Amino acid sequence: MELSRRRFLRRGLPVWAALSLVVSSFAEEREDVKKSFKLAEGNAARTLKQAARQGRVDIVFSADVVKGLRTRAIKGEYTPSEAFNLMLKGSPFIAVKHQKSGVYLIKKQEQPDAN
Repeated sequence: MELSRRRFLRRGLPVWAALSLVVSSFAEEREDVKKSFKLAEGNAARTLKQAARQGRVDIVFSADVVKGLRTRAIKGEYTPSEAFNLMLKGSPFIAVKHQKSGVYLIKKQEQPDAN
């Protein structure tokens, strides 16, 4: 019995602690509040991560999918959703916020934005 408790504390507890941190970071940013963004145009894999940090939100995308994609520069007060989509304007990608987790997903849109 004691061995099981030790195994849990050694293996299970760190997992639960990590999950609680992830859940608390999702709960922190539930609303689309405008924040200050200042990003140069550049490599999407890098600039999307920077935008997520500036917007204090989580983002998920495949580096292989956005490989070679360049994002537009942005500067100003935007919601994270507005910021991501301004950066991606004219590309075949959009940012979509997952309703339950609040995580932003970068995915291909049906019809690329012509602007």
